[in-house]
Amino acid sequence: MIKIMKKSLILSLLLCSAVFIAAVPSVLHAEEEKKADSELSADEQNKLALEAYELILELSASGERKDILQQLENAYYGVISKYPKANLAQEAYWRLIQIYLGEYHPPAIEKAERVREEFVRKYPDSKMKMVIDRSVVDWYLKNAKWDKITAFFAPAIRKSIETGKYNIYEIMMYTEAKYNLGDMTEAEKGYKIINANFPSTKEGARARQRIEEIGKQKATKQ
Repeated sequence: MIKIMKKSLILSLLLCSAVFIAAVPSVLHAEEEKKADSELSADEQNKLALEAYELILELSASGERKDILQQLENAYYGVISKYPKANLAQEAYWRLIQIYLGEYHPPAIEKAERVREEFVRKYPDSKMKMVIDRSVVDWYLKNAKWDKITAFFAPAIRKSIETGKYNIYEIMMYTEAKYNLGDMTEAEKGYKIINANFPSTKEGARARQRIEEIGKQKATKQ
């Protein structure tokens, strides 16, 4: 009986070892394949990314959107990880954000924020950054996430204060968020900056209206 048990144990160990040994080359092959893809030239990666997008289009037409959403998500992540030099890799980040904010119920804002943060780290000078930023900020605005808007634009506003050069979109979004949070002191400062730097724009006109409103609120409290 003891001999039989020993033989069974040895056989089990051998089978486990065989499975492990078989799995290792598979994992290593996948890693080597991924490394090989990432070492391709930008032109080669653009070509392969385009082929991947063609498959994504086929997948999109294959069934109900909600039933294939996870597959689409995985496909876009595949483009990002395999072909980082491809232009379509940058678009894949935007596609993922659209999925998280527009097709998840409830919206997966934290996932969208992480995707945006990774994009900014990898492509800080990309022209797609503005599109991706606005996708996230538009969701904040639509859902009145004023605290998130102030946090999002705070670094840019600090830099603008140092340089004296303001971006009308950044300062307006930051100031409107401060106004809606009830921080009238900071809001008034922002509106005065907008009026001084962009007086002939619609933002300048709105800033003057807000300054007048804040002035009336101050007079009422006195």
